[in-house]
Amino acid sequence: IASAWTMVNLVTAVLSEHMVSATSEQYRADEAVERVLRFREDRQAYTSLCSDMFHKMDNDRDGLISEADLHAMLASDTADPDNSWEPLVALAGFGVVLGEEEVKAYFFMIDIHGRGVVNREEFISGMLRLRGEADAKHLFMLQWELQSLKE
Repeated sequence: IASAWTMVNLVTAVLSEHMVSATSEQYRADEAVERVLRFREDRQAYTSLCSDMFHKMDNDRDGLISEADLHAMLASDTADPDNSWEPLVALAGFGVVLGEEEVKAYFFMIDIHGRGVVNREEFISGMLRLRGEADAKHLFMLQWELQSLKE
């Protein structure tokens, strides 16, 4: 009877450990899913902000903005005449600090066709890159471009 009792205890211990391990793995999986959902929500909110900014700058509604449009909005205290929306404060809320002196360099980087204007997709794509950290692919591309300029 003692060996049967020992065997029951051993099986119970193994099952308990398995349940704790499975619960821990499920908790980690749930945390990962939550992080992905928060990332998506945050990205959607930031993209929406950038889209709003673009539309506020596109005064003539031709679907294009210029560097001057970007300067005008970022240099002003507010983008709305009723002073209800501050683009620099809104951007800072997402961790993007874009000073007046950086606007020219930033616009040059997103104006990949060199036309002096960018469309909504180019603007939002550039704003997303501006917010994120540089990854290996972007650093490699930068290194390649610098190398090609040397040659």
